[in-house]
Amino acid sequence: MCRSPPWPLWAGRAAKVSQAPGRRRRGPTLRTDKLTLSTASASYPATVPWRTLKDALEEWRARFVELVAEGLRSRRTLEMHEAHIRLLCTSQHLDASTPLAEVTTERLRSLVREERAGRRKLRSGETKPVRNVTIAKRLGSLHQVLECAHELGWLAELPRFPDVPYRYVPTKRHLEHYDDYRRIFEALPQHRREWFALAVWTG
Repeated sequence: MCRSPPWPLWAGRAAKVSQAPGRRRRGPTLRTDKLTLSTASASYPATVPWRTLKDALEEWRARFVELVAEGLRSRRTLEMHEAHIRLLCTSQHLDASTPLAEVTTERLRSLVREERAGRRKLRSGETKPVRNVTIAKRLGSLHQVLECAHELGWLAELPRFPDVPYRYVPTKRHLEHYDDYRRIFEALPQHRREWFALAVWTG
């Protein structure tokens, strides 16, 4: 007797329906449809309701610290991401206690509008608006945290981040003296010195 293959081999596949000569081919059986649906549901667990942005931040930071210890990321980069997220978490629409389930696309849009209005007060009393390139960097840091939560199974699906278009304008600053070059070169780890030297001497 021919037996069906074991569960891992056939659970997610379309059923093979036998076809007699002269008869029309039918679709998958109801049983197979149920198995396929249950398998798909198991692949996308629901968002864990009690997990907050703070939980995701702690897990993301622990992973990033390991990368820093292995020399794969720099501590300055970690500090930059932490500064971005710290600013976002002081807004009216987001804080560390926000449940992950409530970090929606609409909330992110509201966050972008608030960030664009700015926080810093000028001497004139007006608020200095934040450039789109800065907002995009802050959202990029937040995206890493939510991606970590998604990988851990705490977040069923990443929210769609709003598009923040910007035009990159490189700064015109440059090293004026060779001593500046040597100071930066010696401060870098070995695996970054070669890249720095190549960038400086080849333009």
